[in-house]
Amino acid sequence: MANEELIGFHKGCINTLAGERTALVNMVNDVDKLIQMHMEELRKLGVDVDAMVKQGQEDMKGQQRQQSTSQPKLEEQIEPQTFTNIEPYEQEERIP
Repeated sequence: MANEELIGFHKGCINTLAGERTALVNMVNDVDKLIQMHMEELRKLGVDVDAMVKQGQEDMKGQQRQQSTSQPKLEEQIEPQTFTNIEPYEQEERIP
């Protein structure tokens, strides 16, 4: 595959992934707003939200420790790929 084609392929991948990342950030922001709303309602109902958050953080740390010892890193799970068999995309001519 020509160098220009590889450059175009990787640029296209980066553009696509950047768009996906933006969508994911927007989703996380929406979820955070909903969490804050529910936490405020729990506070109004007399629930000790700070204790819940602290317990949740401790639980997550324990889960992360278990995962870090039992699972190989992502880099170890993925084999490098070469894309030598990809044919260039030829856009069909559109009729106005």
